Amino acid sequence: MKQIGRRGPKEDRLRIAERIVELSGKRLLTKINTDHITLKVGPSVAVVISNSDRVGFFIRSKYLLDKAREEGFSPESAKIKWKKDEHKFLFPRLSLGQIDAHEELFREIVDESIATTFAPKNS
Repeated sequence: MKQIGRRGPKEDRLRIAERIVELSGKRLLTKINTDHITLKVGPSVAVVISNSDRVGFFIRSKYLLDKAREEGFSPESAKIKWKKDEHKFLFPRLSLGQIDAHEELFREIVDESIATTFAPKNS
């Protein structure tokens, strides 16, 4: 897979980021880092796309996690570095084709990730 610049995200990761921004109704802004891409609402991170082929969303809804599992995905709890990470779930090997094939699910997940970003810290 082609990489952008010497160090930076792979091209397929950038396409996934662009698609997630579209699903957000262009509410997310893209910040490209050396080993990952963050999609932000204001100063807050809502989605993280790593070069290691994982996409992290912030999800509080058990319904959405169950729905993702029913549709064949295996969201994994992320390691907790900060309090907000308790709601971070990683989708391993998520591809653009999978996002497109499950567009409604990922539109809901993106909306949930944005809402979770702005949720009160103790909820």
